[in-house]
Amino acid sequence: MADGRSGIAGPFDCGRYACCRPSGGEECWGDVKEICGLSAKCCGQRLRSLFGDGREMIGAVTEIVGAGMSEAHQVDRDYVVEMIGKTIPICLVFPLSGAGLGYVIYGDSRVASGLSWEVGVFVAIICCFLLAFVYSKYRRTNALMAYGIVMSLGVVAIYYFFGVLGYFYFFLFSDENWIFRWIGAAFGLGLSVSWMCVAYNNVKNVIRATNFVERAFVGIEGIIVYRIQNGILLFDEVNNQKRSPRKIYASAVYGVAPFGFVLYRILSTNFGGSGVLVFVAALGMPVSLWFVGFFVRVYLIMIALPVKVERQQQKRVVVAA
Repeated sequence: MADGRSGIAGPFDCGRYACCRPSGGEECWGDVKEICGLSAKCCGQRLRSLFGDGREMIGAVTEIVGAGMSEAHQVDRDYVVEMIGKTIPICLVFPLSGAGLGYVIYGDSRVASGLSWEVGVFVAIICCFLLAFVYSKYRRTNALMAYGIVMSLGVVAIYYFFGVLGYFYFFLFSDENWIFRWIGAAFGLGLSVSWMCVAYNNVKNVIRATNFVERAFVGIEGIIVYRIQNGILLFDEVNNQKRSPRKIYASAVYGVAPFGFVLYRILSTNFGGSGVLVFVAALGMPVSLWFVGFFVRVYLIMIALPVKVERQQQKRVVVAA
């Protein structure tokens, strides 16, 4: 109970100093300040023996609060919407730029008609429409499947620029010999399909024969979290450990198209205005094949696999940084 005269709280035991409350007499009032100072010093020493000088405890509390705020910030982030914002420029710039270049280069071709620019505009419209659909249906969900769909649309837009415009347009709309054009188009299509099959089998083997799924998809409080950066590094790690023949095959595939083009131009007597287009096509095929493999990887890991995991474990699969 507080003393009305002194305003000092009731007795508290701190070693040999029993209390610092005056008992009502003036004779002890003068010693109150000294007694209270000694008692406070004693209690301070005892508290420091229990908790240190306080800085460690403050640091620990600050670290815990900071970690909690960081975790809350990650939970509040909408990764699907962020990815849509990054993908919209890709889905506009690459297809529309390809449409403009296709019109300038092949606009006068009798074979091309309006397809040289219409395909690029169509790709841009479809990609943006699907992005709008994902935004309306999956915003604020952080669903990994939606994140994978958005990423795959960006890959499709880039593939159109390097693969369709850079390679296939040359064989479909150029003025080269029709036999060469059809052989080149069939060769590019077969190479792309075979590379897609190789990439598909490689990713499926990683999923089935390694611990990638257990390490990349982590259960946390009733949901399953897939962290993008960790997933990419982990896939590369387990894929390199498998030492599949895919790298040897990739080196052969990436070198076939450029070598074939160079050989054709050396043997051909018409090395005129289409020489630049031949060079672009020779570079476009290896780049497009890389995006084909990346598209397969995104589809299997970020679209097909989350759907399967959600069905098996009855838990949402979400994405995190």
